[in-house]
Amino acid sequence: WVKTDAEPVVTLMEAGKRPRAMRETNSTEARAAFDAMTASARTLHDSVNAAREQAAASVAGVTRLLLILTVLAVLLVAGAITALFIALRTWVLEPLEAVGASVRRAADSPDHAAPIVPSGPPEIRAVALDAELLRRDLVKEIDEAEQAREGLVQDAPLVAAMRAELLGAPALPDSDLAIAGWNQSAEGVVSGD
Repeated sequence: WVKTDAEPVVTLMEAGKRPRAMRETNSTEARAAFDAMTASARTLHDSVNAAREQAAASVAGVTRLLLILTVLAVLLVAGAITALFIALRTWVLEPLEAVGASVRRAADSPDHAAPIVPSGPPEIRAVALDAELLRRDLVKEIDEAEQAREGLVQDAPLVAAMRAELLGAPALPDSDLAIAGWNQSAEGVVSGD
């Protein structure tokens, strides 16, 4: 259309041949070229619109997929955090609380005879077993100390009599007598054992 109609008409207009330019513009060949050019432009316009709509639909599909994947990722992370919290509570916190309560029960009982009961995963059970061994050793030490205290109470009259006897011993006369002695500490729960 540009070569067959527009350029020749512009050339005629510039040359001052207006009536001839109008005839050329209204000719059958010019109309056919114009119609072909507008049909081609319409086809190009429709193709561009179709490509744009296809691209927009593709972008919308990808956006929708990204949104779904993001929601799934958030749900998975939330589920993982919840599962981690439940596992931590079940496998660590509850067994530790049970062992702590058992230790407090053993400490608060008058004779410390309440056993420390192991529970939970192997690591926490091992700590509870170690605490139970410690409790047994402490109870044994308390029993031995109580026996020693009772022994001292029973032997108190004997100790008092020996002290009185030793304090009341006559003094040695002044002479050139030299006295030597040595001291060895007694070992055991009660001295002299």
